Amino acid sequence: MPPKISVIIPHAGGRDLLFSCLSALFNFPATNAPAPEILVADNAPADGSARAAAARFPGVAVVESPGGANLGFGAACNLSARAASGDLLVFLNNDARPGPGWLEPLAAAFGDPGLGAAGSLLLFARDPETVNSAGGDLLYHGAGLDRGRGQARGPEHERGGDCGYVSGAAMMVERAAFFAIGGFDPGYFLYNEDVDLCWRLWRRGKSVQYVPASMVLHEESATTGQEPHDPAKVFLSARNSLLTALKNHRPKDLAPALAANLGWHAAKMLAFAARGMTSQAQAIPRAWASAARAAPAALAARRALPFAQPGRPPLLSLARTARELARQKGRF
Repeated sequence: MPPKISVIIPHAGGRDLLFSCLSALFNFPATNAPAPEILVADNAPADGSARAAAARFPGVAVVESPGGANLGFGAACNLSARAASGDLLVFLNNDARPGPGWLEPLAAAFGDPGLGAAGSLLLFARDPETVNSAGGDLLYHGAGLDRGRGQARGPEHERGGDCGYVSGAAMMVERAAFFAIGGFDPGYFLYNEDVDLCWRLWRRGKSVQYVPASMVLHEESATTGQEPHDPAKVFLSARNSLLTALKNHRPKDLAPALAANLGWHAAKMLAFAARGMTSQAQAIPRAWASAARAAPAALAARRALPFAQPGRPPLLSLARTARELARQKGRF
């Protein structure tokens, strides 16, 4: 009997985005595979768009955040995951539009009992021949780097296999493994939750795979409306990458990884200041202060998940991370 699949769509407002995503889900040719359960994780109940979608698309369930608050990506996904009934959980951004037959290759990958998560080939919706993410690498300082980003889609992006992490914009996770590691970290609010989740799956001895036969178009940042150097994004990315390193590095690598993270973000802060980007520069020390306040919870999470053997993620070395950060400096 095939596993039951639940598709969870985190939603923080934007009727057009949500309707476009659901239209793509409902417009596929019929297959022999059972239809997935679809849940909208509604972080913006006041705008009514999720309820309107449930009325428009039969079978869609809405899981509203308590009190109508925006819980952030991770907490909303966790809430809906607990309400879902699937053996396999799919997290699909509301600014994503899956292509025909996208679910079957992801589910088929879980024929490997050691698999914890699988992710789709993401192409930019504005330019479907350009790669958004073909899997990702875990960077030594606690962030993630999308493979193939900005490249023209080619044969090299059609080769699947193990990778450090897959994007939370279109990710399938084994339910049991998801809850065994505690789901997404609800304290992150936005950014780096997928990196942290996949790193913890690797720590538990599960693998993460990129599955290029599953294709999804992605209108990156359409939900948040944030540009790469938006001060809120700078703050959250700096804080969450530092916490990810603190939670997940093996003891021998912890001090150099934290030093690398702080050094990289100090350099970013100085670069922002030199360019007159005061709000962005000020976001980084605020991120450090916030990470310091969250450190006790991060250390408790670290202790709660022992390092499994093999449990070793494909992590880029410090030297290679430095080269990638230098090459990608416009994005970090």
